[in-house]
Amino acid sequence: MEGYKDPRSSGGLSRSPSRSMKSASWSGTRNKTEHILGTFSLASRLSSHLPLVGLWKSEILKLCKHVGVPEEIIASSKKADPACGRPQELVQIPLDLVDLFLQVKLGESRKDLDALTAPQREYLEDLYARGGFKRHLPLLSKG
Repeated sequence: MEGYKDPRSSGGLSRSPSRSMKSASWSGTRNKTEHILGTFSLASRLSSHLPLVGLWKSEILKLCKHVGVPEEIIASSKKADPACGRPQELVQIPLDLVDLFLQVKLGESRKDLDALTAPQREYLEDLYARGGFKRHLPLLSKG
């Protein structure tokens, strides 16, 4: 993709222009999967935009593929990144199954979860429970 630079590099498009890394700021988006599971850092709440929060991560990746986002960029989105709330255990579960688990949990699907192993399901249940407080954080302060 012409003009694209990996946001983790010093010239990433998602980093505000600055002359030094000390004054750099980062910005990102959160999707429905991350929002419901709570797999985002609390710091990201300060710099996240929410236009994609209604789309499951598996849907976003399909959309990316459809519009021609390079495969290496799509693949990087599936890697573990504990600092951003994406632990290695979560990466080992296919995204479509994570999304299905959440859709069933929210009553948006009645499909069975037989494709998940018992340890995967247990892990997702625990992750869902631990991230619950993030689902209820206010978007705006009251005051």
